[in-house]
Amino acid sequence: MYLGDGSISNTNPTPVISLSLNEDKYIHSIDIIRKALENLRINADITLNSVYNNVYPVRIGSGKLEKFIRAYVKGSYSYEKELDMNCLLQSREFRQGILDGYYITDGGNSNRIYTTSQKLSECIECLLTSLGLQSVIDVVDRTNEPVIIRGEEFNRNYPTICIRWYEPKNKRSRN
Repeated sequence: MYLGDGSISNTNPTPVISLSLNEDKYIHSIDIIRKALENLRINADITLNSVYNNVYPVRIGSGKLEKFIRAYVKGSYSYEKELDMNCLLQSREFRQGILDGYYITDGGNSNRIYTTSQKLSECIECLLTSLGLQSVIDVVDRTNEPVIIRGEEFNRNYPTICIRWYEPKNKRSRN
């Protein structure tokens, strides 16, 4: 989930992992977050800060979680994030968990994930291949078009990259 909607603040004494979710993502994922922390044996404070503009800001204070994330993710900003490819040495379940968490936060319908990081798109394509999935990457460069959010105009600073994958028709073709 950090790949899609996460950031890390290195506050003293404990780093804080922030996830900016909407209501549906929050409802769908809060138990998943708790279970993941339990499986990793990380005792962390999970806080839902004040909701604003449909953003459910989840804060997780944990140095152990920050180290775990940094072991598998490089970069801090959305346009520079990438996977450490050592994640491919992990179990199939672990790799599927990366994809599932990313899809919950930045996924669309029909097995699509969006990013502004060219490096991350390439890493996700490798991850998908390691799971036996075929993928296609499309880039839409609308950086010359402004976007209006809640009546305020913003520039699009980076092209949008869509990674789409296809499920195999049967288990034999997946292997």
